[in-house]
Amino acid sequence: MPDWKKLIAGKIAIAKKGNSAGKLNANIRVPAGQTEVKNFPVLDLGVKPEIALGNWNLRVFGLVENELNLGWDAFNAMPQMSDVSDFHCVTRWSQLDMD
Repeated sequence: MPDWKKLIAGKIAIAKKGNSAGKLNANIRVPAGQTEVKNFPVLDLGVKPEIALGNWNLRVFGLVENELNLGWDAFNAMPQMSDVSDFHCVTRWSQLDMD
């Protein structure tokens, strides 16, 4: 059996095991096999370089129609939006209502 079929079969088994008396999980926002966490894991090396905002630059280039170079002020002057979504990590944790 290919690895992806084993993975799917395992997820189905976990989902069935989690159901009691055939009832669906009350919190269907957390997929079978996932665990809800309240703290977003920060995975870094602890190195946080100081970058003067005057030196900060975002460059969008490559397979784009128009290359874009933005400094910090130009970047922050762009239209802003906020989104609240659930985050599901492939390492089997979920955090709900992330801003």
